[in-house]
Amino acid sequence: MTTAGAAVPALVRGAPWRTSLLRRARSLQGGLTVLLATLLWHSSNFMFNSVSARLLGPSGYSELAATTALLYVASPLLLSVQTMTSRTFTVLLESGNGPTANAYLRRNIRVLGGVACVIAGGAFLLRDALSGLAHVASGYAVPVAVSGLAISLLTHSQRGALQGASLFNRFAASTATEATAKVVSAALLLLVVRRDVTSAVAAIPLAAGCTFAVNRLLLRPLTRRGGRSEVTHAQPAQLPTATVATFAALALLLSVDVITAKRYLPSAEAGVYAAVSLCGKTVFFATSAVALVLFPRFSRVGAKRLLRRGSAIVSAASLALVAIYFAAPAVVVAPLLGSGFGPAREYVGWMGLAFGLYGLMYLSAMYLLGQGRRIGAAALVLVAVVQVAALLFAHGSVRTIVFVQLTVFGVGAALLATAALAVREKHDRS
Repeated sequence: MTTAGAAVPALVRGAPWRTSLLRRARSLQGGLTVLLATLLWHSSNFMFNSVSARLLGPSGYSELAATTALLYVASPLLLSVQTMTSRTFTVLLESGNGPTANAYLRRNIRVLGGVACVIAGGAFLLRDALSGLAHVASGYAVPVAVSGLAISLLTHSQRGALQGASLFNRFAASTATEATAKVVSAALLLLVVRRDVTSAVAAIPLAAGCTFAVNRLLLRPLTRRGGRSEVTHAQPAQLPTATVATFAALALLLSVDVITAKRYLPSAEAGVYAAVSLCGKTVFFATSAVALVLFPRFSRVGAKRLLRRGSAIVSAASLALVAIYFAAPAVVVAPLLGSGFGPAREYVGWMGLAFGLYGLMYLSAMYLLGQGRRIGAAALVLVAVVQVAALLFAHGSVRTIVFVQLTVFGVGAALLATAALAVREKHDRS
């Protein structure tokens, strides 16, 4: 009797512990799945550029790089749509209002579908002006790429719903679908249809359309479970201005150099610079997962210790890649981009170092964002303004632009790291 009586409280006390452990295990599994999908996404971007560079050559690749750089600059819009959908979905589902969440998603898709049609139609009507802005000879490359961006508004809203519902495996499947479809479509279009920039960028709307269809299947468990309802009081979550400013500045810092090179350098030289920039960005892509994993924990007490550890990991991984770039640049450039980009070998080491510094700047910015500090956004906007101004005055050669990037990212990394280490951590409210 006594033994049984003692066993029951022990079982009751153990149940929450087991539940907590199970939740943590599921969260870890979901996080790892999303992490792997994100790495696949970055790899697909690199493969897309690698395949296109080989088949188009330096001059053609310079136009492709300038076109896709415009999409990078617009990426904060996509991230904002996904984040707002995710937050709203989470709030509605946690309050037990599944039907309203589904109605909210359906309304989002209808509204964004109309917006996408307007954006795509406007891009084709203004194709000459947009092509002139990007300094691209192909009249249809930019509007085709913008059409892909327009469709991505829908796919990111769908992905936000998957994220808000914590369907991480399905979220990862959506990411993997778009990554695979883009690389396969680009290779087929360039090899089978026509070897030009328009064929390459056509892979972007094709991949987005394929992902939209797959996302509809991935969202079925939500739509079936939630039923139908009308949106009454569901309002989209507000995205803080600091968040938008942070991601907008980071996107500008990541992309404006390629646009500058295309505008001011000869076509072949601009293609070489685009290859140099791509190799440099690979250093950042290889370490960006550190910020992805740590960001959810940056809002907690003791996060500054995580920032130091994360910075050490990013620094070590970046320096390892940069050492390879300096020691054997031919091993990096020729196999990935082809023999036509030989002049890029002189600069890939320095550009790898520049984007290693960008990775440290990115990590510090994510820490400040997690801590709810606006100083990170303000510092990034300042660095972006300095970068644009410097490139407007110094853009005469590949060497000059590389030097500007290295200097600006070095100053930015120091500024953001100083701000991150100087702020006091907010108290843990849990």
